[in-house]
Amino acid sequence: MSVLSWIKLMVCLWLLRKAVKLTGWLLLAASAVAAWPVTIAAVTGYVAAWLGGWPPARLRRDATWALPVTAIWLLAAALHGPGWQAAALTPCVTGSAAGPT
Repeated sequence: MSVLSWIKLMVCLWLLRKAVKLTGWLLLAASAVAAWPVTIAAVTGYVAAWLGGWPPARLRRDATWALPVTAIWLLAAALHGPGWQAAALTPCVTGSAAGPT
């Protein structure tokens, strides 16, 4: 194995690692955009906690305790409506129905 082929292999592996990392970040961003009501609530809660001086560990612990309630609410919305599409759109419908008419 020559030095040039070894360098090419190292560059290829580095690019592959970067591509995997970029794909992970893109999937995370796509899921945040797809679940925009939850994303907005999470960002708002994080900013409010940060301004209130909460340490990040306390915020994570409290958010973890709130996850089962969110899962139960989504399950109830899926069972109540015609399917998972209704559960995905429930925050949109609920938010628009809560506004002034």
